[in-house]
Amino acid sequence: MPELSAEKRKELQRLAARPDREIDLTDIPEVQPIPPDAAIGKFYRPKKPSRPTPPAGDAAIRRTYH
Repeated sequence: MPELSAEKRKELQRLAARPDREIDLTDIPEVQPIPPDAAIGKFYRPKKPSRPTPPAGDAAIRRTYH
């Protein structure tokens, strides 16, 4: 991650020093309750675990020593 310029660092410190009551929350949507008939996770299907890929030299070692 690139270093912050002195100007950006100063701006972030100025914003961090502002009190919370000065933050404008009017454009944030209101949190809606989840309906009681909602089916959470209905369409979720976990991925099948994949087999680990053997190292590239694995086949050559097996041919040589087995």
